[in-house]
Amino acid sequence: MYKVAENTNSLMVLEALAQSIKTFLGCNKSIKCFIDENDDTASQFLITPIDFLQNVNILHPAIHIITESCNQYCKEHDTSSTTLLVMAGLLAKETGCLNKEGIPVPVIMKLFDEGLDICIQTCEKIAINLWSTLSFVDHNRLNNFLEGYSDTNAYVSTVIEMQDKRDYEAILKETRTKTAMIPEKNRKTYEILCNLGLKLSHGDYSLAKLAISAFWNQYQDSKCSDLSACRFSLATINIIEILGPSVVESSLVSGIIIKCTNEMYSLCKRRNMEKLNIILINGDITFQFRHIGYKDKHKEVTYMTPDHLNAVRQTEEDKWLQSISNCLFQNNIGLLAVKGYVDRRVVDLCHCNNIILLSELTYYQLKAISLSTGNAILTYVPDLQEIQMGLNITVKPWICGWNFKKTLDRQINKAVTSCYILINCDAPNTALQTVTICGTCRVSIKNAQRRFKSCLNRIYNTLRFGKCLPGGGFTELICSETLKNIGFASRRKDIAEGVNYFWSYELNLYRSVVYARLINAFDDYVANILLNNGFRDKFEALQLMNQFKKQCTEISMDNSFIYSWPILDDFVSKMAAWKQAIHIVKILANSDYVIITDAK
Repeated sequence: MYKVAENTNSLMVLEALAQSIKTFLGCNKSIKCFIDENDDTASQFLITPIDFLQNVNILHPAIHIITESCNQYCKEHDTSSTTLLVMAGLLAKETGCLNKEGIPVPVIMKLFDEGLDICIQTCEKIAINLWSTLSFVDHNRLNNFLEGYSDTNAYVSTVIEMQDKRDYEAILKETRTKTAMIPEKNRKTYEILCNLGLKLSHGDYSLAKLAISAFWNQYQDSKCSDLSACRFSLATINIIEILGPSVVESSLVSGIIIKCTNEMYSLCKRRNMEKLNIILINGDITFQFRHIGYKDKHKEVTYMTPDHLNAVRQTEEDKWLQSISNCLFQNNIGLLAVKGYVDRRVVDLCHCNNIILLSELTYYQLKAISLSTGNAILTYVPDLQEIQMGLNITVKPWICGWNFKKTLDRQINKAVTSCYILINCDAPNTALQTVTICGTCRVSIKNAQRRFKSCLNRIYNTLRFGKCLPGGGFTELICSETLKNIGFASRRKDIAEGVNYFWSYELNLYRSVVYARLINAFDDYVANILLNNGFRDKFEALQLMNQFKKQCTEISMDNSFIYSWPILDDFVSKMAAWKQAIHIVKILANSDYVIITDAK
């Protein structure tokens, strides 16, 4: 439990959280261990800020606002909220200092918003546009260009050293081998995708390789002429965990892997690689969960005895089961995929008629199959119409090559070995794919899965919006230098922009001071990245940054330098993190106000 002093305000809580998770920044990410203060043997490993927030016990209302904001950010962008929380903590620290100097919170927040707008405009200028220039760049020449530049600039060499040279060279060699086997018309596109994916991996090269392969398969199925025209999808890329092998054994499988019972696994062997029609049901298949016909009205009121009522109910259940049976046989259904629970009589019906039944699937699995095959997701089986049926699928048993740990089957109360089948489509609308994440322990698997998802979404957002930013702190240093030039060399004409005289006076009076604090926040952020990469102290990191900042504005105008930068960031996620960080600080800073009235 984090003990919070009585006089601690909300900004101090946010600052303390940021200090605790700042080691997650950069390529050399750390893993934190929580130990229960009441039980030294109970410990838990934490990999992301969300894990930290869910396990930390802070008795302060601000923790709820911070946690909710981070959860919302992760839900929208599906990436780690490290940048969001660290930037919010640094801004909270600077806000507290400014407020102690007598600057009103509304003025601070307005100037923070103003400074953020300037930073976003700066990022728009230095952003790498994939479709206009990157496709014409010779990546081998750019890599040599950057290596030559690193001999004269310590910061550039530091960023290059953030990469694991051995892993990077191994992945690069493997990529070149695969590139040689690709038809010449697609070779350039594959080189662009590989170069982009490795730079967006932030050091997770083996996992980035899986993401690159997944998007490349989607591109090939799309029949598009270039990457900019392809509509990539994350919904058809699924993930399963395998406990035992090391992370490097993780692989990409064509198709979707779904857990099944022993009976269905045996049936799958008999129907191996047959073309099957499929129904997708988003709910239960039970007599209680059925369509009773809400437009049908009882024509008369009948008084029944309990025996008569049971007989009528039995008749209704038989009719319901018969309607399902008719639908399955008339449409020649070979596989029934259900999100919820399936009545035992339906299970027996499917088993007797060699219909593969998969129950308790997730909605994401149903959606993946639907997007790939074009089959509609239904609520009730009898509602199926011919127009709602899509492409056929094939099934076959799937063996991972590793002994799965036995799990408890609650229906029979016995430990059983999990069985899996592989569903695929011959000519899918979007390629069905499954990534098998391996790990020698649960923590290792969870860590690899989070890193893969972050890498996957960085590549997806970059391909979707067509632009990215230089990473390794370069973007933050450019914004810092831009704010310094604006804050000390010029003043904005607020009156001409419709700002009243009072606001114009206040903003002009405090602009340079607030901008200086915003610059400190960006500098501290980059310093933390360098410290996580092995720098001895913060003073050394700041000294190196100040030397590079004098050149970074001029360097940012050189396309050869920007395109050769070894680490890239997702433009959309970074901008959203900065905006959300200021939003959190704004809420917490205003929540600590005390309203004093004359009422006694």
